[in-house]
Amino acid sequence: MPVIEGIPFLGFVIRPEHVRLKRRKGIHYRRKLKGILRAVDRTERKASVDGWCNHVRYGNTVGLQKALLKELGVPFRVVWGAGGGKRIRA
Repeated sequence: MPVIEGIPFLGFVIRPEHVRLKRRKGIHYRRKLKGILRAVDRTERKASVDGWCNHVRYGNTVGLQKALLKELGVPFRVVWGAGGGKRIRA
């Protein structure tokens, strides 16, 4: 497999110029989050969203995070991380 096609690793596809979340992982979490928003209390929801955002921040996923959280009505804010990159806080 040529490197230009990307190397799958831990739910991401790593390419020379960027790192993206696998499409099916984003779709799976969207379905899971819809169920979580209906079923569990606020602290568990926040823990789940924060955990997911911390996992996907290792890829180029700020737009994905904003779109998903906005679509599901989860309040969030964009902050600058210590390394100078954007991070999402739910």
